[in-house]
Amino acid sequence: MMKNGILIRTMRDSDLGAAMRLKQAAGWNQTYADWKRFLWLTPAGSYVAASEGRVVGTVTTCVFQRVAWIGMMLVDPAHRRRGIATRLMQHALRELDSAGCSSVSLDATEMGAGLYRRLGFREQEEIARLGGRPRGSSWRNSSMQPRAFRWEDWPSLLAVDQLGAGTSRARLLKRLLVERPESARVLCRNGRLVGFVLERPGSQAWFIGPLVALSREAGGVLMAESLGRSRGGPVVLDIPASNEDSLEAAHDAGLTIQRRFLRMVRGEPYVVPRPELWASSGPEKG
Repeated sequence: MMKNGILIRTMRDSDLGAAMRLKQAAGWNQTYADWKRFLWLTPAGSYVAASEGRVVGTVTTCVFQRVAWIGMMLVDPAHRRRGIATRLMQHALRELDSAGCSSVSLDATEMGAGLYRRLGFREQEEIARLGGRPRGSSWRNSSMQPRAFRWEDWPSLLAVDQLGAGTSRARLLKRLLVERPESARVLCRNGRLVGFVLERPGSQAWFIGPLVALSREAGGVLMAESLGRSRGGPVVLDIPASNEDSLEAAHDAGLTIQRRFLRMVRGEPYVVPRPELWASSGPEKG
């Protein structure tokens, strides 16, 4: 779709170098592997804006059943204020509407929130990004001990995640587990899985999440386990502001708020504050 010299088209593997350039200019934490995962999850669901053959904007979508997440809304600074972000979003929303997605959510930066409101998104809750170099956590003294994920845990892990996410994220979780099975930890009590945490590398800091837990103790122990495994390196995790227990555990480990996102929704508001969600899988995947 060409207009005013800007072509909106589906993202290809060959665009990922340019996408990384835009990501780096914005100072975000995603890696090349994150971009590859978008194309794997929804092969025709990510888009670029091109000017004279050069990629100057991106947006991605991930579909979980009838629920969709939008992320990686990036525009080259030299091409801003030309309506490119609006066109990318409108194109993505048309495709999601055609696919029958009844709910579309995103985690907005302060810069993007105004655009999303104009496109029919409304505010739902705040997400706090906490980060830093963790120190010891008081939750390390708990009698509950996480263990490595095993594939026989998969049905229980998926059921617990649906409580926190409000929809099935099976394809995303399985992809993350296949990529880095050694980074997944689960917590069980009396033979029942009561929480899990996944981790992955970022370009600036180790990303912790999703973290889903059925109790305060389970969430605190899993967070402490992940932070301890970081060996003092920089970490980030995105916590719903409504989850005071998760915020307290992160602060207890010496992490501080680095920035805030505004979780917004268009259509059916499937994502409500859920106490089981201790940390999201990131602003680009919810």
